[in-house]
Amino acid sequence: MKRTTIALAAGATVAGAALGLRALMRRQAIAALPIPTPNLALSVPGFAVLERITGGIDPAQPMPLVLVLHGIGGDMAQLDRYTRIKVPARLVYVRGPLSNPRGAGYSYFGARFNSANFMAELAAAAAEIVHVADTVASQRAVTRTLVLGYSQGGHIAWLLAGTGRFDVVIPVSGALVATYQPPPSTGRTTIHALHGEDDRTLPVTASAATFQAFTAAGYRGDYKRVRAGHSPTTIGSHITPILSASLDPKPVRGSLAPQIRGR
Repeated sequence: MKRTTIALAAGATVAGAALGLRALMRRQAIAALPIPTPNLALSVPGFAVLERITGGIDPAQPMPLVLVLHGIGGDMAQLDRYTRIKVPARLVYVRGPLSNPRGAGYSYFGARFNSANFMAELAAAAAEIVHVADTVASQRAVTRTLVLGYSQGGHIAWLLAGTGRFDVVIPVSGALVATYQPPPSTGRTTIHALHGEDDRTLPVTASAATFQAFTAAGYRGDYKRVRAGHSPTTIGSHITPILSASLDPKPVRGSLAPQIRGR
């Protein structure tokens, strides 16, 4: 399998570099997670991953794959309680490769949202997650591929939406810089974005602008603003129904035209 490599420059070069992205494509907490499916050890070089099967179906059966990406200082357990769904799916929790220098937990890259090198480091991390998706798909029977990302994982999820490689992307409390211009939609990816009105870490206006940019580029989906802050304890309860609805095997009725929900 050829490893995906990408490079994006920040600032004024972000728009053009986006096209290149498409071409490439605490100990206790982890112990509390369900035991991974026996006899189906998943191996993703460079990443610690935890696999969980939902819906009570045979783990060997083809099913949707959901990559779950945590926020800065998080780990594979951060979104566990908010992803306990009953719809059949293969959830793969992907732990960031970098130990958090400011305390416990991990991250996918070091730059913060307002840093000059934010988009460049974000793009490199997004390329790694594309590689993770390809690696999992080489070991499992996958029918569709979804990405659920919170905070820093939400930034990654937004950028992955522009690759055309994923069926559903769910960015939670994440955004891209205002200068980012998504490549035209291929028609494959649906976006279900979520952000808290009372987010003091990343303003809701940032993700609203990101969603509008994707809408202008022809992407379908919706954007939901809820009464919540940035912490998973406030916005987490809103994740479960969105994930479940995204995996619901029943046919989608009506239009999938982009829309903004909330105040």
